Amino acid sequence: MEAYVWNHEYSSSTTNLYAGKTRQTVEQRIRGSAYSGPNWKSNISGGRVNVIHRASPSDNELTRDRPELEMSFLEQIFINTIKMAATLYPKKLNVLNTLRGFNTSSCCWEKKMFQDYQDKHTNGLPYDDELLQKVVRESLTKWEKQRAY
Repeated sequence: MEAYVWNHEYSSSTTNLYAGKTRQTVEQRIRGSAYSGPNWKSNISGGRVNVIHRASPSDNELTRDRPELEMSFLEQIFINTIKMAATLYPKKLNVLNTLRGFNTSSCCWEKKMFQDYQDKHTNGLPYDDELLQKVVRESLTKWEKQRAY
């Protein structure tokens, strides 16, 4: 199982972002079609995306017995992170995700576990600050990279 974030440079000025989880490896998941959802005109093939981050379940005492729950937590944090990146650069970054990774209408104990997980792994933030920096850095277009350095 892995949670992942990929980007796809659509044009010289826009980059698509997507976060997800899979029971396979990321390469197996994106082989063929990486995205075919409602937020894009056509399928995005796996060969045209750049996987910029991935994570597997850890031996976390909060979710040791339920690794699929940790994958949902990770996916939700990754979705929150790419949405934060798109908030910072609304004309440059486009988020393709339409669904949540972790269902907020879950049981009270699952919500509490998610909050505890965030407190431990992201200092209580709904997104991962280090991943946010990486997403922005990896998603800048070639022109912006040249201009930034």
